Amino acid sequence: MDGLTALKQLRLDHRPVNFPVVIFSSLENPDIIRESYASGACLYLRKPLTTKEYYDVARFCLRFADSLKVMPLSFYGVVDVCRAVEIFAVNERL
Repeated sequence: MDGLTALKQLRLDHRPVNFPVVIFSSLENPDIIRESYASGACLYLRKPLTTKEYYDVARFCLRFADSLKVMPLSFYGVVDVCRAVEIFAVNERL
């Protein structure tokens, strides 16, 4: 299953998705990009990304996580990955 299909399945569940959805894709098709946003993605990024771009996405996700009063359990692993990227970026002086 690709990411767009998974996102659509999340939306079909009719429960609010309490985390940002970022699509990383090598596709440039404008229809797929529009469909991703229409399905609830908050960012659509074309691969390959630079380390700085990954860092910026990680910071975005961390800011979002910090804004939540109660973080969903499913978000804890994402936050751990984002913090690891942030630590790497600091060490690399990005």
